[in-house]
Amino acid sequence: MPDVWRLPCRGWSTSGTPGAPVGGDYGPEQQQGGLLGFLLSVLLWGKLMVEGFAGETSGESGRELIDRAERRSGDVGVERIEDPTSLRQQIHGAVSSVRRELCSTLPAGPYRPSVLRSSWEDDVGLLRSGIAGMVIYQADAVRTPEILRYLTEFSTAGAHIRVARRVTHRMMIVDRRLVFVAVDPDTLKPPYLLIREPALVRSFCSQFASTWKVAHTVGIGPEDSLADESVREILQILSSGVTDDAAARELGVSDRTIRRRVAAVLDLLGASSRFEAGVKATQAGWL
Repeated sequence: MPDVWRLPCRGWSTSGTPGAPVGGDYGPEQQQGGLLGFLLSVLLWGKLMVEGFAGETSGESGRELIDRAERRSGDVGVERIEDPTSLRQQIHGAVSSVRRELCSTLPAGPYRPSVLRSSWEDDVGLLRSGIAGMVIYQADAVRTPEILRYLTEFSTAGAHIRVARRVTHRMMIVDRRLVFVAVDPDTLKPPYLLIREPALVRSFCSQFASTWKVAHTVGIGPEDSLADESVREILQILSSGVTDDAAARELGVSDRTIRRRVAAVLDLLGASSRFEAGVKATQAGWL
């Protein structure tokens, strides 16, 4: 079993705040690795199978759905896990037994590029194993050129990744039969709910599908919105002041594609205007 499978045993965030180290009494690289390294790599393997989620929507917010599940805690099919050791064991067992797919959401950030790249060979090898994977990152986690470059390369290798402006809770769905979800927002640490009750699992799958539908795709395909090169192209367009029509003609794409990519870059940078995007792009190291 590759080392990446043992990463969740290395520790948890002690502060629960965005960008906080993951881990306790470990060195810097291990602290950043911990559960994070596990979730950033294990959950990306395999050929994407999104068709099963097509058309599913959820009227509940993530918080409402978690609250509903938490009220069922202690019932058959819903377990609240407070102890980090127990949680790591449960996650390890669930992922070790996966047969079909893993779906994941990851809040907060930023994260170190060296940690993401540390298990590249194992991850790329497992992409060919047939396990499907879908992962949604909060934009904070992938805002810098180094991280987006890594995710672009990973997407080219077969991973399937999307980026949303806001991801509130850590969640992992295993084979659409069980769900691990953090009770508190913007943290990787316990408590978590382990949900096996079929109706609730379907609701979490629907919630994931809703977020996936509106998140921006990472990759170099014509329908993808975010990649290292395309972000730089859009930032050049924004700084030059040309119209979307002129930019579309220059790049040989449709007006709709330009607008979609501009919206994706604004969300990636956490900007509400094109001017603010230029400021935040400089802060993030793009310019």
